[in-house]
Amino acid sequence: MDRWRKELSKEIVWLTEKNLLRELIPHRPDSIDFSSNDYLSLNRNGVLKRIIQEYFQEYFQEAQQKGKRRELGGSTGSRLIRGHYHQFSSLEEYFAQSLALPSSLFFSTGYAANLGALQAILSPRSSVFCDQFCHSSILDGVRLSMAKKYYFHHNDLEDLQRKLKRRRILSRKKEDIWILTEAIFSMEGDSPDLPNICSLAEEFGAKVYLDEGHSLGLYQDGRGLSYELGLQDRIAVSVFPCGKGVGFTGALVCGPPELKSLLINRARSFIYSTAPPPWIASILERIFHYLFSSELESSRRHLHSLSVWARKLFQEEGFSTGKSTTHILPILLGSEEKTLSLAEECYKNGLDIRPIRPPTVPKGSSRLRLNLQAAHTREEVQKLCNVLKDSR
Repeated sequence: MDRWRKELSKEIVWLTEKNLLRELIPHRPDSIDFSSNDYLSLNRNGVLKRIIQEYFQEYFQEAQQKGKRRELGGSTGSRLIRGHYHQFSSLEEYFAQSLALPSSLFFSTGYAANLGALQAILSPRSSVFCDQFCHSSILDGVRLSMAKKYYFHHNDLEDLQRKLKRRRILSRKKEDIWILTEAIFSMEGDSPDLPNICSLAEEFGAKVYLDEGHSLGLYQDGRGLSYELGLQDRIAVSVFPCGKGVGFTGALVCGPPELKSLLINRARSFIYSTAPPPWIASILERIFHYLFSSELESSRRHLHSLSVWARKLFQEEGFSTGKSTTHILPILLGSEEKTLSLAEECYKNGLDIRPIRPPTVPKGSSRLRLNLQAAHTREEVQKLCNVLKDSR
């Protein structure tokens, strides 16, 4: 045991020397949040708190009126054993109907959704063409499936087309082909050319798998980027994590009814996990009622316009924001040491923006990731820019 602990200590020392050691840092309630994924500010503005409070008030009033105990707490099992409640079915049906999709299945997290869905639908007979910057949950799902994987350069459709052509030439039989991408990439803040990806998929007999985690809530009445572009019917599998713009937890995997049945039977992260508490599903359904309403249109418009203004501001001050076109602005700095130093200066000035370093991003591309939110003002963003400018 002592020898093992010494080996662990050596690894920690190495990470520290390379400025790659990461630690858990609690958020400061008095700081300006530029790090979280609360894009629509549903947490910051107290909207989620109100929805949760209203749900539990109604819940206990109903229980008292009926004069009997109702379940409130954990699900006590996986959904295939004893953990399935009507609240899950209600959420899944409402979400699918709201997006005009055939079916949806609720997972406990976005990571579990991508991991389980890809492990279930892919096989060693599948050929997967995956954007190199896809989230780790997507990459891990592909690895578990043992599918043949080909990474194409980030958002490079010419590279994707070359690789699809090469695979078609080399393969002597019809294959199960998939193209995996995201609506918005979390570290770059850019989006793929979805219309042409769908066209390439149709040309080569492939299916498109799309993660809408960072776009859900922000486009087309909150329904995501594929709806903004009118492409929802050309996507085979859509995954909607609920921890970003929705501000809560969980994820829904959408597709044909046969997909839902297959996931229930083969997605290991679904089958072998205790289901979330059923009240999570009820609260999430209420959040979606609010999210898909017109009440958030002004917030969405403000966030989009603020993003355009902020991008121009940082670029004019000499900061590189990469190819970002959205509310996620990477402030590219390069070295880990410089990134940590500027993050610390921001923290001292009441600005919570976190350093992003390898292995989350490629070596030499360390950055501060600025997550703009609907509650941010231009004055707050200007303060951040001034601190970074004076500290670099």
